[in-house]
Amino acid sequence: MQMHLAARGVTGLVEGCTPRLAYRTRGEEIQAWLDANNYKYKSLTFVVVDDDSDVAPFEDKFVPTSFETGMTEADADRAIELLGGPDAG
Repeated sequence: MQMHLAARGVTGLVEGCTPRLAYRTRGEEIQAWLDANNYKYKSLTFVVVDDDSDVAPFEDKFVPTSFETGMTEADADRAIELLGGPDAG
């Protein structure tokens, strides 16, 4: 993902990926990662790129992808848009 975004001019960093927690939603896993890394998500510029849609409360940061196709060029464009454009970072 870092490579795809960098190729489009995004200078930000892909920080990591969430843990897989049994019987939890993706939103809960995202929150667990933020908590474990001492981040307050409301002050962050980030996107959630996933093929699962249960990302509440992060719907406004969500870029849905497909397991079959992965991250497409259109998905990358949407992620860049949510991050504030290619100069954000």
